[in-house]
Amino acid sequence: FGIAFKTGGRKRDLLVRHPKSPIKTSAAPKRPKSEVVAFHPSDEAKLLRHVVGNSEWEAVVLFAFDAGCRQAEILGLPVKDIDFEAGSVTIRQTCDTINGKPVLKMATKTDASVRTIRLSRRTLEALALVLSQKNAPTELVFTDDGKPFTRIKFYTRWVALLKAAGVPHYHFHSTRHTMATRLLRSGAYLTAVSRRMGHSKPSITLDIYSSAIPEDQAPLADAFDLTLAKYGVPQAIGSQIGSREQKHAA
Repeated sequence: FGIAFKTGGRKRDLLVRHPKSPIKTSAAPKRPKSEVVAFHPSDEAKLLRHVVGNSEWEAVVLFAFDAGCRQAEILGLPVKDIDFEAGSVTIRQTCDTINGKPVLKMATKTDASVRTIRLSRRTLEALALVLSQKNAPTELVFTDDGKPFTRIKFYTRWVALLKAAGVPHYHFHSTRHTMATRLLRSGAYLTAVSRRMGHSKPSITLDIYSSAIPEDQAPLADAFDLTLAKYGVPQAIGSQIGSREQKHAA
């Protein structure tokens, strides 16, 4: 409600906010978007080559770059959620660190984060080697000598891995950014990438990774020519466009 009173011969209006009033004096400050830092292709290639044959890291790194899962989702992945026949993995639980201890949660970040992801043949092969050492379907795929990882322990080993591979420092979450940017730059459908990442709607993916989506329209025009050829639409008479016509068409 408004209150008007006189001060120095002038009338000044004040907006007084009642504790339960829906009136807002100002918009809530927006949290800045986290910076998207993806691996440089040469660094990604170097790390992928380095982990080949490494029983501790090969499956972790391939899975991270392929599926683009969050760290908590990877550390909380049980054996039973990998389906080799379908060639996929279902994400439905996480492993977080609370008060320095790993805690398994039968929940994901959001409802949309519960999802099934198709994996590459090479990633499945690496996972199969890891699972051959497991005895129960409820066991975690990636562990610290049979125990769930804490964030600090995993981070320490991750930093050591990058150093051994001769790769500059990247946060582990950069594997997720790398997957998303690589797929979008290659022309993958936004909706498919969004679903793969577990975002609740494609607009979130677009907001974060808009800079990775190609803007070149030449492939779009070429695609229509391919469509015409597929439909058997004949070329126009005198279809060889000369330099003058090209300039006019542009």
